[in-house]
Amino acid sequence: MKPYHYITIVLIIAVAAVLIFMPRSTSEQPAPSLAAQPSGSSGPMNAEPSNTSAPKQSASGYYSGPKPQMLPIYNDMSASSTIVALAQPAANTTVSSPMAVTGQARGTWFFEAVFPIYLTDKDGRILASGQARATSDWQTADFVPFTARLTFARQPTGATGYLILEKDNPSGRASSAAAFERQVTF
Repeated sequence: MKPYHYITIVLIIAVAAVLIFMPRSTSEQPAPSLAAQPSGSSGPMNAEPSNTSAPKQSASGYYSGPKPQMLPIYNDMSASSTIVALAQPAANTTVSSPMAVTGQARGTWFFEAVFPIYLTDKDGRILASGQARATSDWQTADFVPFTARLTFARQPTGATGYLILEKDNPSGRASSAAAFERQVTF
């Protein structure tokens, strides 16, 4: 056998090995566990975390991301336990469209300088979704300012809803899923 035959055989074997052992992407994703969900949640959202950072919306249009905790109002962001500090909309204020969302979150809350946000009605139906964008370097454990704008259809005056800030979780691990919510009035 000639030397170039040996080289050809080795290349064919190498290509076959790569094709056999290369990870394949599928549209099916394993169902995540709820074992590591945050406790102390309130509000109507009873749902499982999703494995992507795409909008957490069921076929019926309801929020289906991690069960959010009520977002505490922080005046002092020096506390090590503070993860997200929402400046706007302020607690106990009325909101309308378009709604500006501003605040600060730990850099670990972002992925590629964004994290998902949702506005739902009191029943959890998504009225608007978008991404909060970091306005400075997000690759830090410190606070990073963020901003977003949500546009939504007019809601009945006095109706309540929830602004949900969800940690971007590209890994899809339930242990990394988290969300905070703030009740809003339309």
